[in-house]
Amino acid sequence: MRREGIQEASRRHQSDIVNSTITSEQFEMLLPLACKWATAQEQHILATGEALSDTLLTDARLVGVAVPERIRLLYVPEIPIPDDPALRLKRNFFRRSPAV
Repeated sequence: MRREGIQEASRRHQSDIVNSTITSEQFEMLLPLACKWATAQEQHILATGEALSDTLLTDARLVGVAVPERIRLLYVPEIPIPDDPALRLKRNFFRRSPAV
């Protein structure tokens, strides 16, 4: 990507952050909904995800994962958007999380 393209993407990202700021009241309302959604995603991944390969198990142990056999991976084209209408409205906020 050219330097100009990177700068433009950065400006768009900064604009998205400003436009998606939530109030503390919204945060208090959204947090339990987001936790419920995350728990459902976790259960789905644990039920349908793949165990780590032998190489990844070794790597996980090397970096201190206590029980790497419990880890499951589920490959998805993008992070699913929550079904809850309130969370859907703030989906850009959730898509910008550091894990993405």
